Amino acid sequence: MSVTVITDSVATLPLSLADELGIIVVPERLTLGGEPYIDGQLSLEEVVSRIEEGFTTSGPSPGDFVEALEEHGSDDGTVIITVARELASSTFDAAHTAARLSGLPVQVHDSRTAAGAQGLVVLAAARAAREGGTLDEVAAEVAYVGGGVRLVARLDDLSWLARGGHVPYLAARAGDMVGVKPIVEVRHGRVHTLRPALSLEGAGERLLEIWRNSNPGKARLHIAGLHALGEDTATRLLATIRSEVTPATEFIGHFGTVMVMHSGPGLTGLAWWWDQRQ
Repeated sequence: MSVTVITDSVATLPLSLADELGIIVVPERLTLGGEPYIDGQLSLEEVVSRIEEGFTTSGPSPGDFVEALEEHGSDDGTVIITVARELASSTFDAAHTAARLSGLPVQVHDSRTAAGAQGLVVLAAARAAREGGTLDEVAAEVAYVGGGVRLVARLDDLSWLARGGHVPYLAARAGDMVGVKPIVEVRHGRVHTLRPALSLEGAGERLLEIWRNSNPGKARLHIAGLHALGEDTATRLLATIRSEVTPATEFIGHFGTVMVMHSGPGLTGLAWWWDQRQ
């Protein structure tokens, strides 16, 4: 046995990676046109085309996490890593409730981030578990990686984030009026607006600039290229990065339907952290 790692579907991990490392993914939920679905059940294209039918999103229930613990929980311990509590408190709270109900040793950790950044934290935890780490050692890896991971993304506009209360409505209107491409960063569980770009091409350069400026030197790079409906753009960003630095970890992930419903379909992003340990 080894420590089990569980997360929610906001982590945008490719299924092949999750399966390879034994990561258990509990799906978020979406109601579209009055019909309930789990995250990933519908394609993003279909969800976007039906958006006028009305939608709501919600995190997994405590029962969803209890079921995952009953089926996959380990006597050596289980770490549950959730999307930032500030972004989706119901997911964190449901995981905590399930942990209390479980008879197994369970720790619940707020990733303080989302999407591919959350996925990178989860991957690091799963690798620590695979290498024989104890429950506390895996939790320490979550804290270390979570303290340095970054998530920066380009949006078509800020209207979707404003609708969810993540950025001020006036800021969204101002951006629309001048036609800029917003750049946002999820940091410490909150969405922060950064200096915008004047075009889609400029937005890609801004993402690369932010990444380059973060390089501390003599560190291993773990990175994810992220997209909603634009895999080619994410692939090009990663190719540029790969020409400058050879990553220790890299993957292309797609933003899940639940996250896109809060941020809008025009998402492209990068998530990364630098491992400075020798």
